Amino acid sequence: MTQTESNSCHPLSSAQNGVLLAHALDPISPQFNIGQYVSIQGRIDPVLFERAVSLAAQEADTLRVRLIEKDGIYRQTVDPLFELSMPFWDLSSESDPEATAV
Repeated sequence: MTQTESNSCHPLSSAQNGVLLAHALDPISPQFNIGQYVSIQGRIDPVLFERAVSLAAQEADTLRVRLIEKDGIYRQTVDPLFELSMPFWDLSSESDPEATAV
C-alpha cells in the first residue's frame, strides 16, 4: 500500500465523476487540458519562487488531491507527499519573449 493509499479516501464529487466519464468516452479529447504561462516583470529568484509555490500547494489541499482507482471505483485523497518540479525558462533575452512563451 502506498503512502497515498494509506490516507483516508473520500467519494468523488458529481463534477469529478462527470470529468472521469467524459474522459472515458473520449480519452484523447483535450477538453479538460489547461495550459498557461505566467509573465513576471523584473528579476526573480527561481529557487525562492519554487519554494513559495510549493508552500502554497502544501497549504491548499485542493492542489494535492489524487484520484485512486480500486476495483473500478475511483476515490479521492489528499497527497501529503507533494513534490514539485517546476521548470524555469528565462526568455528575457529573446527578441519577443511573449511570442516565444506562447
